[in-house]
Parts: sequence; C-alpha cells; structure tokens
Amino acid sequence: MGTNFTASDEILVNTETTGAQYTPAMTTLDDGGWVIVWTSIDQDGNGGGVYLQRYAADGTAVGTETRVNTETSASQYARDVAILDDGGWIVTWTSQNQDGSRSGVYQQRYDADGDTVGVETQVNTTTIDNQTNPSVTGLADGGWIVAFAMTSEYGSSRGLFQQRYDADGDPVGGETMLVDYADGAVTSPVVSHLDDGGWIAAWNLLQQPGNQWFIRAQRFDADGDAVGDIVQIDPPWGESYSGQAITTLADGGWVVTWSIEKNYDGVAIAQQRFDANGNAVGGVTEVGTGENTVSPSVTALADGGWVVTWTEWDDDTKYDIFAQRFDANGTEVGGKMAVNTTTADWQTSPDVTALPDGGFVISWASDEQDGDANGVYQRTFGAPIIGDDNGNALTGGEGDDPIKGGDGNDTLNGGAGADTMTGGAGNDVFIVDDSGDRAFGGSGTDQVFASASFSLSDGTENLTLTGVGNINGTGNGAANKIIGNGGNNRLNGNGGNDLLVGNSGNDTLNGGSGRDTMAGGQGNDVYVVDNSGDRVFGGGGHDRVIAAVSFNLSGDTEDLRLTGSGNINGTGNGGANTITGNGGSNRLNGNGGNDLLVGNSGNDTLNGGSGRDTMAGGQGNDVYVVDNSGDRVFGGGGHDRVIASVSFNLSGDTEDLRLTGSGNINGAGNGGANVIAGNGGANVIAGNGGSDLLFGGGGSDKLFGGSGADTLRGNGGNDFLSGGGQNDAMIGGGGSDFLKGNGGKDYLSGGGQNDKLAGGSGNDVLQGGSGSDKLFGGGQNDRLFGGNHNDLLNGGAGADSLNGQGGKDYLSGGGQNDVLFGGGGSDRLSGGSGNDRINGGGGDDTAIFKGGIGRYEVTEIGGGRIKVVDTKGAFGTDILSNVEKLQFGSKVFKAGKAVELAEQTNALAQADDANHDLGLNVHHLLHHDDFLI
Repeated sequence: MGTNFTASDEILVNTETTGAQYTPAMTTLDDGGWVIVWTSIDQDGNGGGVYLQRYAADGTAVGTETRVNTETSASQYARDVAILDDGGWIVTWTSQNQDGSRSGVYQQRYDADGDTVGVETQVNTTTIDNQTNPSVTGLADGGWIVAFAMTSEYGSSRGLFQQRYDADGDPVGGETMLVDYADGAVTSPVVSHLDDGGWIAAWNLLQQPGNQWFIRAQRFDADGDAVGDIVQIDPPWGESYSGQAITTLADGGWVVTWSIEKNYDGVAIAQQRFDANGNAVGGVTEVGTGENTVSPSVTALADGGWVVTWTEWDDDTKYDIFAQRFDANGTEVGGKMAVNTTTADWQTSPDVTALPDGGFVISWASDEQDGDANGVYQRTFGAPIIGDDNGNALTGGEGDDPIKGGDGNDTLNGGAGADTMTGGAGNDVFIVDDSGDRAFGGSGTDQVFASASFSLSDGTENLTLTGVGNINGTGNGAANKIIGNGGNNRLNGNGGNDLLVGNSGNDTLNGGSGRDTMAGGQGNDVYVVDNSGDRVFGGGGHDRVIAAVSFNLSGDTEDLRLTGSGNINGTGNGGANTITGNGGSNRLNGNGGNDLLVGNSGNDTLNGGSGRDTMAGGQGNDVYVVDNSGDRVFGGGGHDRVIASVSFNLSGDTEDLRLTGSGNINGAGNGGANVIAGNGGANVIAGNGGSDLLFGGGGSDKLFGGSGADTLRGNGGNDFLSGGGQNDAMIGGGGSDFLKGNGGKDYLSGGGQNDKLAGGSGNDVLQGGSGSDKLFGGGQNDRLFGGNHNDLLNGGAGADSLNGQGGKDYLSGGGQNDVLFGGGGSDRLSGGSGNDRINGGGGDDTAIFKGGIGRYEVTEIGGGRIKVVDTKGAFGTDILSNVEKLQFGSKVFKAGKAVELAEQTNALAQADDANHDLGLNVHHLLHHDDFLI
C-alpha cells in the first residue's frame, strides 16, 4: 500500500501528556506552516480545555503549546480552526455553562504572528438549550462563517445555525438558521469557503419514516443567500450516513465525504464530487477497501486533487489511520496508505490539511502512546518534485521527498530524509544519503551514488557507495555494476552477470546468480561464488572465497571454502592457501605455496601441491597427495590414504600409504593397520604398530612389518622383508629376496629368483618358490618348502618339516625330530639331531650323517625303509625311505650296501672286541670296492 507521497516520522504534538489529549483539528497558514488545536482534559485545572501548537513550514514547532480558551470553568471542547485572509486564523469551540445556559459556541482570533486579536467572544446569540459542534471557514472578504447545531436539554434537534463575521471580526447581521428541523433532526454542520466569496455547508438529516440518516448540502453566495435547492446525497447502496467532511477544490468545486452503513455489511467511507456550479460529477464512490471505516476528513491538494483520511478498525480490537489520494480527475493515486506507524492500542479522530507544495499533514489521537491516555500525533507527507523532459537536476529538502525525473538524463538528490526518486526515461543519476531512500530508474542506464546502505530497484543498473562508512550495496535481477567505498562493505549482485568492486576496506562480495566478476581491492575481502562462471580478483589483503561450485583461486586470493554438500572441487594458486571442503566428496588442490587443506565430511582428495602443506581430511575416506617432505597429513574419521612422491610417515589417524615415482624414498606406518605400497625405487617401508599390509614395488626394497600380524610383499627387485614379533606373512616377489620372519608364526614365500628365507622364532611356514632358495626355519616347529630349483632348507631348532620339492635340494633338519622330504631331483638330506624321518622322494637322493658309519646301526625295517640309529645317541634314530645313498662322514654308500656294511662292521666289531683287532678289520671293510661309491 502507498502513494507517491513520502512521510516524516510520526511526532507527538502535545507537550503536556497527563490526562487525555484528543480530537485534533488543523489548518494551513500562508507561510507554509500549520496550526493544530485539540482538547486536553484537566490541563487548565477544570475539565477540558482547548490548546494549540503552531508549526513552521519545515515542520518544527513555533513556540510552545498555548491554551486558547480564557474561561476555564466547566469544560471547553475543540471543534474547528480555519485560516483567515490576513494570514491569521480563527479557532471555535464549545464551552459548557459559559453563556448562562448549558453550552455555547465561542471563538478566538489570532493574527499572522500567532498573537491573539481581542478576546474570546461568544458566537451564538440564542443561549437557551445547547449550542454545539461549531465548524468555521475563512471567506474571500477576509471574514469568516461559523455554523453550529442547537439541541434541547434532552438532546433533540432544534436546527442548525450560522453566524457570519467581516474582516474586522464584527458580526454581519445576527445568527441565521441554516436549516430547521421540520423534516427531521439535523446535526453536525460543516462549512467550506468557495472561490466566489460564498461557502458550502453540509449536515446530517434524520428522516422519517425509516429512522435513517442522510447527507444534505446547501450552497451560499457572497451575500449569504442560498443558491439553489438543498442538495440530497442518497447513494443506493447504504442506509445511515454520518461524520461528514467537506473541502473546496482548486477548480472551484467541492468534495463531501462521510461514513455509510453498507446494508449491514460493515461501515465504509463514501464521497461525492461537485463542480463549481454545484452539479454532481459522477456518482457516489467508496474510499478505501476496509469493512469498518469511520471519521473521514478531507482536504484539497495543490495539484487539483484531494486526499481523504479515516479511522479503520478490526473487530473493535485495533484502530488505525489510513489515507487515500485522488488526482484532479478523481482517480485514485496509488493504494490506500497506512498513516500511523505505532500500531498498538487505538488511533482515532484524524484530520488533514494541505501544504502549499502539494503535500499534506495528518494528525490523530493515539491511545496511551504518550504514556498516559490519549495523545495527539502528526505526520507530514511531502508532495513529489517533478522534472520535465529535459535533463533536470532535482533536489529535495529536509523531509521525505518524492522526486520524479522525466524523459531526460536527470540527476535526482533527495537530500535529508527518506526520499523516493523516480528517474523515468534517460540515463539518470541518483544521490542517496539515507537508508530509507528509494530510487527507481526506469529505462536507460541509471547510476546510484549512495552514502548509506542501498538496494537497487528493478530498472536501475549501477551503484557506487561513497564515503568511508561500513555500508552495503545490493543489486537486482539485471547485470549490475556495484562499487564499494573506503569502508567495510557487503556487496550483493543478486541476479544477472554483475561486476562488483570492493575498493579499500574488508569487503564481502556476493555476485548472486549469474556469471559475476568480483574484485575486492585492498583489505581482507570475502567472495561468495555460486556460478562456475564467476571470476574473483583478490587484490591486496588476505582474501577468502566461499564457493558453492568448483572454483580455482586466482593469483591474488588466499583462501577458499566450499559450501553445501555437492561433490565439487577447489584449487589454490601459487601462494599459501587455506582451502576447506564441504559436506560432499571434494578434490582440493593447493598448487604452489605452503597450503592448509581441510576436507571436512565426504570422501575427499587433498593435494597440497608444491610447498610444505598441511592436509586434514576430516570425516570420510580421504586421499592425500604428498610431494614435499614438509607436508603433514591428519586423517580424521574414515579410511584414509596418502599418495606420496617423497618419504613419508603416516600420522596416527591415517591408514594407507602409496609411494609414487621411481625415487629411493621411504614410508612408515603408525599404530594402526596400514596398507603401504612402494614405488619403482628402492624403498624402506616400516609398518610399525598394527597389522599392516606392505608392498615393496619395483625396486630393491626393505620392508619392516613392526608389531602386529603383518603381510609383506616385496614384488619386483631384490627385497629385504622383516616380519616383526607377531604372525606375519611375507612374499618376496620377483627378485632375489631376503625374508626374515623374526618372532611369531610367520609365512614366508620367496617367489621368483634365488631367495633367502629365515623363519626366526615361532612355528613358521617357508616356501622358496622358483629359483635356488635358502630356507632357514629357525626356532620352533617350522615347515619349509623348497620349490622347483636347487634349494637349501635348514629346519633349525624345533620339530620341523622340510620339503625340497623339485630340484637338487639340500635339506638339513637341525635339532629335534624333523620330517624331511626331498621331492623330485637328486637331493641331499641331513636329519641332524633328533629322531628324524627322511624321505628322499624322486631322484637319486643321499641321506647325510655326521661321523663314520661305525657309530650307527643301519638296518632295513621293511617297505624299503632304513633305520639309522646313532649308537652314541647324539643324532637320534632316523627312518629313511626313498633314499638311494647314505653318507657317513665323507664316505658315501649305496643304501643296500650301507646296511650290509653296517651289519658286517658291527659283527667284526664284536669279534675284534674279543681279540682286540677292531680297527684293522673295520678299515679293511670301509675301503672295499663293493661298498664304496
């Protein structure tokens, strides 16, 4: 709702706030100021009193409020005030008991300086009964006319009367009857001057039958004679009429307004216009759109139109004041306008007076707003300043000015106050100095210069903030150019492809939708990016971009924060950037400089680029790219992976590491279960704590499992794998590898080429794989598998199981009771100490025993098996199968001959024991050609 008028703040009129002040009436003075009169309860010491306050044209109070009535006994009630031809004014009121009867009508004249002219005088000549409700208007001859009602002591109508005065204030004849009560009760007369020196009067008539109120009017000429008949105003859509008001228009006609009951459908404000000859112009029309509207007041405006104000209520709980402007043709200008800004409690009894510049002032009574019962308030509404079709420079005043350009290239400056500026066609310039200013550009390319925060309306293109204050600028849906000032500005482009320039100060630039260009200038600036086509130029200071789309920082912008939950990416520049991800899965790339990258939630990829970077993935399964030994990684939640082209140690909350390139770099895990993979170079990889999975890559690597049950894979190259203290698995891969189990139950697999496997302590499983491998079981009970080449298997301490598999293998059981299986090929098998089982498998196999055959009992025990017993006990009892040769010391015997020889040797030993010639006979047998190989 609104019109082309803009308003001041609402202002308290009365200085005295004790008790109630209400029923204001107003008139405009020749100097552009105005006078307000009102009734104040108990202020003059005895009931009601009449008070006034004068205002200058700029709205400032002239002097203080003053009492109008001299007589203060009983009560005096304000009714009306009118300007006189000499620049002064006249006030009329009702006074109780002053004329010797119940009530009478009194008046006080003032000159143009606001001084009283004479004393208060009685208007009515007849003093019986009651004379009340006076209305006054100044006449063209310098005099005035007062109309009033007469009622009986019981309130019944006695008619309406009027008294005319000349310019000197002397009565012109006696009081005359305006209208009698023969046709029904008549009340509430109102009068307004006419240009011909006469006046128009209107009143209420209660007509029978039907007990309905109607509006009647009568015109009078300059001599005071009635012109024509009484005018009947009877619209077809209402029943009872009351509360009429009247004003004379610039064309010599007049408008009457009143309240009307709309056939039991609420109460409305109606109006009827008349021309200068007293003819109705059109029909009765309704004012406003409310269902319960009363107490209208009307005044003519300088442009030939008029404005109506009224009270409107909602279910008896809320009363407010509204106004509606009409142009010279009677057409509404804008919609109805809310007058009061304070809406608590009730606002009632409005009155309005026009100002010479085309504006107007509205006053009303407001309940409890001044702290005690009713108070009188006012607002000033300024008329628009209008240019022509040339290029105008239009400047407002101190108030809230409406300024309208034309079709030229205009400059509009509202001045102080909350101004409304409309440029129209052309390339217009608007000067804004108040946050309440409004600028409407129209066609053309328009420019606003604002020293206060400002938002561009539709049709206005460019905005430049001035001064050094911390103010803001907002665009519209078009392509705007918004330039900040020397302060800290918030610039918002809204729709369109905008250009935002921050200048100095710590600014926030938000292009809004569209492909925007933002340049912060000096200061620590913030940029909000929501379009992939947005461009940001940082300038001096430390700048930050907040982006809802993928974004690359320009060379002079420092930080980037992604927003929302989309899977978008952020890229830094050559400087030290801080890049923060959003709730989605982001790719963050720092590029050059020592950067800080923060992934937040989502499965993010963080690449610091060159420089000593710090990367924190936050929640989610994140990937980190490390290329500098000074890079630091903090994993956070989820399963995180580091891809490093330099040596790197995983932090405590990061899981996996992959080395890249071909450099000889190293990688180390943490206390968790890590997966670490080497590159093409010679890597040293340490799993440290946790059950780790380590991959050596293509070079000759060293892998250390550390604590935990680890899995180590050497892959290509000649690798060294060390399992650590728990149950580890080690696979050598393609090179000649050295696998060391250390503690725990380990699994060692040599893979390709010639490997060395050492099980260490624990029950280990060793597989040589392809190649000629060396397997050492170590402590505990181990299982060794040689593979398909010529392998060396050494069980070590413990009850071991050795399987040579293919190839010519050497198997050594070591301590305790071992099981040896040569497999294919011609194998050499040595059980060592303990009671061993030796199976040569395929091929021409040799079982090896320490010492000469003379210390062993060698016997066949069936099934092709041979039992070899160390008679001295050191090497235990071994069971041999599929063994073709037996070697005792340096002598090798065929298996069957070894049994026969052992039997003969034992026999000779027994015989020679008797004749003491053992050494000679045994020596003879050991060198016999039938036994030796």
